[in-house]
Order: sequence, then structure tokens, then C-alpha cells
Amino acid sequence: MAFPHGCGDHHFLYLRKLFRGEPVATLFHEDEERLTRAGWLRRNGDGLPEVTATVAAYFMAARRPPASVARPRTEEDLMRERLLSARPITQRRLRKRGS
Repeated sequence: MAFPHGCGDHHFLYLRKLFRGEPVATLFHEDEERLTRAGWLRRNGDGLPEVTATVAAYFMAARRPPASVARPRTEEDLMRERLLSARPITQRRLRKRGS
């Protein structure tokens, strides 16, 4: 999600707080217009600001854990990691002699 020119981190944090339902400070009118034009902010029926479906989908996707984390590591995975990360014995011996 790329921000339009002139939008910064504080706008992203503002949208994130709105999404989470946390209390937020008011934005400057020009900042609100930028976010509205970009399609990330709108006013609900009560006149309060809320994030659009695009922003909500972005934050929901960001909260999901990666697919690789969902599968628990097996004993075989651990052994494979140990084997691939180990240095060959010949390199260990060469380093000891050369020191």
C-alpha cells in the first residue's frame, strides 16, 4: 500500500489506530482530504472517520502469520537444519592447524 505524495508515517499510524478502534487525534483538513482521495479514509453515517475496506484488508493481511510458521517443525526438520548448518570436519581441522 503506497501512500500518496505528502502522506507520512503519522498518517499510517492514524489509520492503524482507527482500524483497531483506539482513540485518535483529529487530522488537519488537508491530510484528511489526501487520505479520502486515496481511498483509505471516509466518514461513516455518524460523521466519524473510518478506514475503507482496502485499508482494513491490508491490516488484516498484515496480522496473519506467514504460512511457514503455521506448520510445526518436526524432528526431521531440526536434523536437516543441523546438518546443513554444520561445517565439514576438514575445515575445522585446517583452521586449528593454521592458527
